[in-house]
Amino acid sequence: MIVLSRDLGIPKPFGPIIEGECCLEQYVSSLLELLGLTCTFIDDISSYHKLLGEVHCGTNVQRKPFAFKWWNVVP
Repeated sequence: MIVLSRDLGIPKPFGPIIEGECCLEQYVSSLLELLGLTCTFIDDISSYHKLLGEVHCGTNVQRKPFAFKWWNVVP
């Protein structure tokens, strides 16, 4: 899920279609919209999985290497 303030980008669940709409999308939206959130369901299968990637591959990308060697950091 991608969260941008009160807007949610949720991977499309491709659940059962009832009366022309995905019942899983309807249910999730009905619960989250009560909290003031806006749900947008994204078809990540076509755009990322079939093209051998994940939604994460298209978001939250660190374009420049870190200046420090994070793998040497001791908590």
